[in-house]
Formats: sequence, structure tokens, C-alpha cells
Amino acid sequence: MKTLKVNFVIFMVLFFGACTPDLIIDNIECSWDSATDGTKTIDVTIKNIGNKESGTFLVYINPDENPESSNYRPQFRKEIETLVPNGDFQITLNTSDFEEKMHVDNDSLRRVYQISVLIDPKGMVKESNEDNNEAVCNF
Repeated sequence: MKTLKVNFVIFMVLFFGACTPDLIIDNIECSWDSATDGTKTIDVTIKNIGNKESGTFLVYINPDENPESSNYRPQFRKEIETLVPNGDFQITLNTSDFEEKMHVDNDSLRRVYQISVLIDPKGMVKESNEDNNEAVCNF
């Protein structure tokens, strides 16, 4: 009888653990066209590799600066309504998408050395793996 209980518990953990969304950064690419106007471009693909719809979640795209702006950190925020299993969502940004957040000292994001992408930073989605929601792209 004890073996039956243990097997049932293992089945329930595997079954319900597998029926959850799992959001990942499937691809991230950054470029900096320093030959012309210094435009930075970021392409991010977010994918749900789980087998349940995600529901609403946020994505933060943070240009990391050196030195860091204390009051004017440029950040792009996107709310995604849902991702179906195996569905993906692409975000493409360039320097102009961050202009309203840029401080005069950080003209054209010239102090940015990398881009950090965070999926579901507020924990709105219960995922099977919460440790695969960040990625960095260096210029």
C-alpha cells in the first residue's frame, strides 16, 4: 500500500508539474551601427516551451549603462497578454524606442554596454522553471 501512495504522489507531481507554462528567451540579438549614427538594435524572441497557456506577463528590456544613471534609467516594458504552448512573441527595438527615458548625459545610449532582458519580473506566471527568464546581450 505504501508503494501505491508513493507512485501516486510521483504521478501527480509529474503530471501537474508538466501542465504549466515555461517562458524562455528563445533568441536575443544586439547590434550597434557605430559606422553611421550609432543606432543600437535589439531583437528578442520569447517562447512558451511549456504545455499550458501563460496568461498575461511583463517583459523588461534594460539597457545597462556604465556608469549607471541614477534617475533616468532607460527601460522598455511590454505587457504580453498570453503565449500559447510553443507560441512565440518577437520584440524589435532601436535607440529611438528608449529616447523618452534617456537622460541628456546618455545621448543615443552611448553609455550602454549590454542589454538585459527579463521575462515575467513580477512573477505573474507560475512556470515549471523560473530560472530561465533572463538573458544578456553585449554590444
